Amino acid sequence: HGGYITADEYPALVFYGVMCGIYALFAILWFIWCALYWRELLKIQCWIGGVILIGMIEKSAYLAEYEIVNRHGYKVHAVVTSEVFSCLKRTVARMLFVIIAHGYGIVKLRLGLLKQKVLAMGLLYFLIAATEAILRLNTKNDEENNRVLISRITLAVIDAAIYYWIFTGVVATTRTLRSTKNIAKLNDYRDFTSTLIFAIIASLFFMAWLLKSHFFTTCITNWREFW
Repeated sequence: HGGYITADEYPALVFYGVMCGIYALFAILWFIWCALYWRELLKIQCWIGGVILIGMIEKSAYLAEYEIVNRHGYKVHAVVTSEVFSCLKRTVARMLFVIIAHGYGIVKLRLGLLKQKVLAMGLLYFLIAATEAILRLNTKNDEENNRVLISRITLAVIDAAIYYWIFTGVVATTRTLRSTKNIAKLNDYRDFTSTLIFAIIASLFFMAWLLKSHFFTTCITNWREFW
């Protein structure tokens, strides 16, 4: 393709270029919606815009890394920056999910003690996610490294605890909406619950496939599948 990038890394250049475009489209659409409904905006909707912005920066850093490799033939290690932004994006997204699940802006006007708990959870998740990312980047055979494995298991345990916290919040909020007969918001939370369940089931299937195909095999024969 007339550049320095290797054949196995060239599709990543295309992929992150497309992802930058998708995040830019999300940012434009979100800005338009916020401008149209600015009188009704909650603080949490500004934070959702922040998650989209962080995602755009994350993908831009990845794209910059592969673009510089392709043009000049050397790396600037922007992947570390993008991984940190990825951890930040996932952290803020989980914090928002917890806040939404507990009915902030719907059945609660203030977070109260939940605010400190969410901040503590976010800090803990970010530190462990960033540790896992840095270990993974700086370890050659990361599938066989015990430190990487321990960090991944720890991250999975915290994720499971966050999912449980989200579902308990959704159940409590749904119960409150049902008792107050707020049908419109109740339907929104039912859709929210269905989306969460689908996402978790999809994640579990992916994890099972990943373990079977990458961790419990001595030789990966299909290079396309590995990529």
